Amino acid sequence: LGECGVEVRLQAGVERLAAEHGVITAAVLRDGSRVGGREFVLAVPHGRVADLLPAGLAGHSVVAGLSALETAPISSLHVWFDRTIMG
Repeated sequence: LGECGVEVRLQAGVERLAAEHGVITAAVLRDGSRVGGREFVLAVPHGRVADLLPAGLAGHSVVAGLSALETAPISSLHVWFDRTIMG
């Protein structure tokens, strides 16, 4: 990624998102630094979204509706046999 001009930060958790005039403008990291942008992807469990948003946006109806989502674990099982099981 670095060779493609992407900045990779390790151990840089997001504390919250900052907004101006109702628009997210930056991710504030736990060390206090800010990463600005025009678009953000929240790759967190849906229960954490409201915690990251500014108060004015956390109360939005779309965000409030996230609490109604049900969760289901995703699991996979890979089995290798030492002989043919099915023809």
